[in-house]
Amino acid sequence: MCNKRGGTVSAIVLSLYLILSLSIAEETKEPVKLIYERTVEGKNFEEVKNTLLLYLRENDLTVFKEVNSKEGPLRYTIVYVYNEDDLKRVINKYPRLGNIFPSRIIIREDMEGNVHISIVNAYILSRVYKGIVPEDILNIINDNYEYLKSIIDQI
Repeated sequence: MCNKRGGTVSAIVLSLYLILSLSIAEETKEPVKLIYERTVEGKNFEEVKNTLLLYLRENDLTVFKEVNSKEGPLRYTIVYVYNEDDLKRVINKYPRLGNIFPSRIIIREDMEGNVHISIVNAYILSRVYKGIVPEDILNIINDNYEYLKSIIDQI
């Protein structure tokens, strides 16, 4: 028998799977992607990383943690970032939304030396919480995602 917590987790995982497997963008009729990714051309890994960190800080976002690869030929950095006001409004009301806030941005280098920046598509995650979490909280999450996307697109 499954306890209440296990049942809730199972329901969320099942919901996420169904949303991901059945999500179709209305305008394009293409599957909605879980990850937004941009490939940066003309810059090496360190330039991309330093530029991203600079842009995040210039846009009043708090970078509170960086996780850097330590081994292997491919480099990556995971940057944990948030807007202080948004974080407080979301997490104080719904602590379980810590899987969306703070946002995680991944910078990675592939075998050919290309540098990619990616973030989780918050619209997909917010669909899981639709009907459970108020629209104003989901709007904060989606607005934060769009803001981060716009910063990434400047690099």
